[in-house]
Formats: sequence, structure tokens, C-alpha cells
Amino acid sequence: EHENFKLKLSALKCFVSYLEVLEVKKHSTFQSLIINIFEAVYALIQHDNNEEGLEALSEMLETEPRFFKKNFKELVELLTRVFRIPNIEGGVRRMATEILVDYAEKSPALFRKRKEALESTIEMIFFHMIEISNEVTDEWKRPPEGYNEDMEDD
Repeated sequence: EHENFKLKLSALKCFVSYLEVLEVKKHSTFQSLIINIFEAVYALIQHDNNEEGLEALSEMLETEPRFFKKNFKELVELLTRVFRIPNIEGGVRRMATEILVDYAEKSPALFRKRKEALESTIEMIFFHMIEISNEVTDEWKRPPEGYNEDMEDD
């Protein structure tokens, strides 16, 4: 079974590399793979809290955000589902949030048209905001010398 997950991850990485060099007009040829990509990413995370599938997805979105436009709803559902996995590592949860925020920056019109996507993203952001520890470390209380030297006075 472990080999199956290694194969899925290798296939994702290979596809990311191919997408990076493929002419944009040929991307539509591979639209039918998107749901399989989402399923592979989710399976990798469930298997071992493996962030590498999310990293591959993030790279694809960075390379060609329009590739996922037709499956925007499914993308948001995937990332929201990942975010809500019980006992998931914080890094995986954070990465799912960052992917949605990055995508919102690249394609704000999609988020304006689909309020549920915006609501999910905001909910995820607020979760991270309230998760911040109330304890202030000494490092925060006394930042290193010269920390704000290049900042203008308020």
C-alpha cells in the first residue's frame, strides 16, 4: 500500500513538471484529470499527513491558475475538507488555507461570484487567528536589536 502512495505522489510531481512546460492552449486536454488529482492529494494527506500532495497542487495553481477554473467548486471543497480533517497537523491545515488565499489573490472574480468559497476561506483564516497562543514569548517582548531600524516612525 505504501508503494501506491509513493506512485501517486510521483505522478503528481510529474504532472506538475509537465504542466509547467506545456503550452497553455493544450491544458484543456488534461482537464479530465483534475478530479483524480484532487482525490490523490486527499488520499496522500489521509494516509500520512503528507503535505507533498498539497505542495504539488500549490505549484500547479501557481503555474497555471486558470487550469482549475472549471473545477473551482471542487478545489474549494477539497481544501475545506482537508482543513477539517480531525487531528490533522497544523502545517497541512495552514497550507490548505494558504492555497485558497493565494488563489483568491490570483482570481478574485471567482471568489466574488461564489460566496461559499469566500466564506470557507474567511472561516479558515479566522481559525488560524484564534489559534494563536495567548502567551507572549520573551523573543516577542524583546526583539533583536535593530529589528525596526528601517521602519519609519509612526
